[in-house]
Amino acid sequence: MKRILILMATFMVVTSINLVDEDQWLQAQMVGDTVTLSWTAPTEDVNNQPLGELSGYRLYDSPTPGGPYSRIADIAAGNLEHMLVPTEGDHYYVLTAWNSAGESDYSNEVGVTISGAIARPKAPGGLAAVLN
Repeated sequence: MKRILILMATFMVVTSINLVDEDQWLQAQMVGDTVTLSWTAPTEDVNNQPLGELSGYRLYDSPTPGGPYSRIADIAAGNLEHMLVPTEGDHYYVLTAWNSAGESDYSNEVGVTISGAIARPKAPGGLAAVLN
């Protein structure tokens, strides 16, 4: 009599990462001509399970709200901010996270406007004449 051993296993396949949260997790701060984008790392996948793998982030930019977006940077998984000096004009940024299962949906959008206009300086003060 032959015995047949049947092994059953359950495999969970993570299809993508859920970055879109109720909170606005992507933020932009501008100091001088430098924009610093910061965000909160995802902790769950789209199935609301603990995130087992995070390969990195992808940063996208568009001159118009809502896109279309162009990928401008790949960012390592350990980073939670990115600094850049954008060109003059309007910039609308979104971020995604990715792993071996794929790329997340876009984050919330943040916008900055870079003005290249240089204002003229105020008049100098304290002008004095000394008669010798």
